[in-house]
Amino acid sequence: MVQRAYWVMTNDVLISVPLFVFMGYLVERANLIQALFKGLHLATTRIPGSLAVATIITCAIFATAPHHRRGGDADGPARLSGDA
Repeated sequence: MVQRAYWVMTNDVLISVPLFVFMGYLVERANLIQALFKGLHLATTRIPGSLAVATIITCAIFATAPHHRRGGDADGPARLSGDA
């Protein structure tokens, strides 16, 4: 039981949850989404479906944000120290 509690506390994946929430809070407080979305909507006004295009581009920008990953290689996912 103690080993399980230690594994949960040292699990790198679990730290991503509060960091993700904190990033969302910072983005919301800085009004980054609204500014980016409004700028893209204005830039694509002549394209049919400009609202959809601006939405897709905004989602693509945030989806391609760099992700931190420890270990692993190009062939597969990173492994935790407890994985076999």
